[in-house]
Amino acid sequence: MGLTYRSRLALLVLFPQLWSCGGGGDSSPPDSSVGPEGGELAVNPSDPAYGFKIVIPAGALSERRTIVIDGFLAAYPPTLPGPGLHRYAAGAVGLRTHGDKPYGLAMTVHAPLGTMAMAAGEIACLFGYDASTDTWHLMVPDAVARDAAGSARISVTTTYHDYFAWGKVVLSEIPEVYLRQVVDARFGGGISAAAAAELARIAQRSEFAQVSPNRASLLAFRNGFLELFKQGQATYLLAEQAKLGACGTACDVLSDRFLDDAMSYAGNLIRIKWWSFFVGDISTIADVLMWIHLINLYAANERFPCNYKCVTETCGGTFWQVYAGYWFAVICQELIDTAIANGWVD
Repeated sequence: MGLTYRSRLALLVLFPQLWSCGGGGDSSPPDSSVGPEGGELAVNPSDPAYGFKIVIPAGALSERRTIVIDGFLAAYPPTLPGPGLHRYAAGAVGLRTHGDKPYGLAMTVHAPLGTMAMAAGEIACLFGYDASTDTWHLMVPDAVARDAAGSARISVTTTYHDYFAWGKVVLSEIPEVYLRQVVDARFGGGISAAAAAELARIAQRSEFAQVSPNRASLLAFRNGFLELFKQGQATYLLAEQAKLGACGTACDVLSDRFLDDAMSYAGNLIRIKWWSFFVGDISTIADVLMWIHLINLYAANERFPCNYKCVTETCGGTFWQVYAGYWFAVICQELIDTAIANGWVD
């Protein structure tokens, strides 16, 4: 049975938290000297931010220098990151050193999250503040690890900042500037601006500009631009399908069966990634049950009549980009059909 356009849209979207100021008192750790051999600096056990540490790799420093971590009780950032951010209870520390600030110094930051939960639309994050530019920068973690008790810790590869703050961010509420920082950091400077400009250019195309909420224009858009775009994507997908003989007996790429199974496969991968955060050593019945759950998810992905790992290895990531475009056009056509059938437009 095929997915509805609503569930398809929700799944296709799947393809492509932080501050209230606090503090007081003094909990500064002793000075720590780090040289070319690298080293590790950590917050004192008596500080509420205990569990925070930075690791400086060998070769990052050409000379020895002293770096101090001011824990939560001693860290006073001059500004706050902004709305949409929910800071971990004691998620703020500061770094200081004598002389010029080593803003390019490579380090890995490990920060505790405790049992902080992430709802849909929220992600764990780390913010870094640079006094030289008076700006906060959003960074997403390279890894999120949970121990057997469910306590989490994030790890982020970054550089020296005057202050760090961490917790979770609500994607629907966070200012756009922070999201652009993440995109540019991951794909290169200026990529977010280029992507925004391209979307704006596409939105100004005549095919879109001429669409207005009336029956005639929506039908013209449905049967013209959308149909042409869909057929172009379908031509590519069918050509790729000819390569999939070794991937199974149900690799009919334009069928609802292929879509339903592919979405189930992707959903299982997401669940496997999520549950792996909670699985520890097999020491309790809960650990055993979680391991069984993971094994069942892996087994489910092996039982599909078309091997989707094989599809990716054979056709590459471009296949799934074109595939998402094809179904996006199908969904848009279904939405137009629904709007007309229900009399939502004149």
